[in-house]
Formats: sequence, structure tokens, C-alpha cells
Amino acid sequence: MPENKNQTVGTHFYQTERQLSLALIHPKFARLFAQEPKPLRWRRMKDSVKKLQAEFVDLLRKQVEALELDAYVGLTDEERSKYYERQERIRDLDAKMSESSDRAA
Repeated sequence: MPENKNQTVGTHFYQTERQLSLALIHPKFARLFAQEPKPLRWRRMKDSVKKLQAEFVDLLRKQVEALELDAYVGLTDEERSKYYERQERIRDLDAKMSESSDRAA
């Protein structure tokens, strides 16, 4: 019978059939071999992506405000500099979010 990489019993994962068999025969060994699933990692990743998205939306809102200000009265050198800094940050965030969505797929 081909060996399945990650077999589960309850909420624990076992790397080999031998570990699974020992855990079933000798429950004391279950704690030695058991590995908790990684939902926390996914939750952290989702939280991280949500933070990136929130920052992304906030930066876009500020960019729109700057463009409106530029259209009506113009931007000072400092405002224009901040505009370009935000633009770079938006590109970075977009790349990070694309990267994390590629990993999740």
C-alpha cells in the first residue's frame, strides 16, 4: 500500500504510516509523533494580507486627494514628494499582495 505523506487521526498529523500505527497501538506515543495542523499560520497570513489591503486602500485614498488638490490648486514640492513616496509604497504593497495570493493558490 503506498504511503500517504500526511495522515490524520483526530486533529493530529503523522508523517508516516509507522508513526500512525504506533500512535494507534500505543496512545502514549501519539504525543511524540503528533504535529498540530497549521491553521494559525494561515490565520496570520490572512491577517497580514488584510493589513496590507487596509494600508493599500488608505494610500490610494490619499493619492486621490492629492490628485484632486493638484487639479484645483497644485501641489507643493513637499506634497508632490509625499505623493511619489506613496506611489512607491503602493507598488510594493501590490507586489506583496500578489506574492501572497500566488502562494495561497
